[in-house]
Amino acid sequence: MVELIKNTIEEGKIFVNKLSAAERQLSAAIRMYFMEEDQLAVHTVASAALNLYADLMKSRGKEPAFYGGIYGVLRAARDVLDGEFSLDQFDSWGVEGRKLIQDMVEFLGANPKIDIEAIRVNGPDSFVRQFWTEKRKAYNFLKHADRDPDGFLDEAHINNENIIAEAIGNALHLNCKMTPDKEFFFSAMYAMDFLIDPPSDPMLIWILKQLSADEIMSLARRHLCYSRVDDAFEIDLDSKFDLATKMYLKRLKEKPRPPTL
Repeated sequence: MVELIKNTIEEGKIFVNKLSAAERQLSAAIRMYFMEEDQLAVHTVASAALNLYADLMKSRGKEPAFYGGIYGVLRAARDVLDGEFSLDQFDSWGVEGRKLIQDMVEFLGANPKIDIEAIRVNGPDSFVRQFWTEKRKAYNFLKHADRDPDGFLDEAHINNENIIAEAIGNALHLNCKMTPDKEFFFSAMYAMDFLIDPPSDPMLIWILKQLSADEIMSLARRHLCYSRVDDAFEIDLDSKFDLATKMYLKRLKEKPRPPTL
């Protein structure tokens, strides 16, 4: 292969598998999102990560088009059985939603040996194809120009928040770690009212709820990537928090990052 610029990495020294590639792409997409890079670039990287996670889930018998919803119901039912939640907390799901949880509670109670983490989920091929065609519409537009060189994409169809959130969900279903960038993203989405269910870190949620959306983005840059030149001039985050809170944020920044290999 002819190269205009020769690759300087020695062959046989660095290898990457599919899961590690997805983790690195997702971490990069989250940083790009908080740096407010071009949303087309964010979408391309985040979608590449989501597609890798999705293919890995499929290889384990967990079709993402169905798995998230089914697992969510079973997880909720298991939490009710374990005393983490009460059925009353699912009234917001409506009468049918509450009944579904109650039915699953009874089912799991009668079958205590069922491991919900090991369930396999699939569905009609036609639905799966339609699901992924719609999900990857913007991503495929940005990847190829052979079929529609004169085509256009409505940028309103790009939802990077949702793509990144789904990628994080799939990563967790594949037993990947909840890294600081994933946790911060979920918490930021909750604090900015994009998500309803709060993540697991109440301290981080409390901090982010004290901030505006612009301040949350700035805080993410400061603690997950690097500050922009305009951050220090627009937002004085140091004046908002006491020493204990600042130490918490410092520890967040120092948590282990995803492996690079």
